[in-house]
Amino acid sequence: IALLNGINLRSEFRVKHLAVKAFGGALAVGSGLCLGPEAPMIFIGASAGAGFARAVVPVSRWLKKPSAGINKDIVLRDYVSIGAACGIAAAFRAPVAGVFFVIEEVASHHEKSQIVRIFLGGTFAMLVTTQLSLAFGEFPTLFDVFKGG
Repeated sequence: IALLNGINLRSEFRVKHLAVKAFGGALAVGSGLCLGPEAPMIFIGASAGAGFARAVVPVSRWLKKPSAGINKDIVLRDYVSIGAACGIAAAFRAPVAGVFFVIEEVASHHEKSQIVRIFLGGTFAMLVTTQLSLAFGEFPTLFDVFKGG
């Protein structure tokens, strides 16, 4: 979240950090420690968004699309905010909550055109979580999926 407000934390959104934090959170919940769903899901969503941002810039430059001229920091900021909103939407199954979270708490700088993208990403995250819950027969958290149900 600090990245979205101008602090340089680009190195924190790597696959290694994502794997360690997801694994550590699963161990914490599996051992009975109290861990809320929102903080790990926000980081996992933001890391996924950062990963997409790293993929979008080179692909758009290769395809010579209009986004090729956009600053890679702006693309990173936009995708991290969408990922954080997807994390909230998946944790609480509420895409509107993800939109409000990004607007109120996360991003100091966001464009109004991003709100639709944030909502659509949150809706997709909610649908994926709902499909996982149907597959497992209940409403699992991310950690239930790692534990095997």
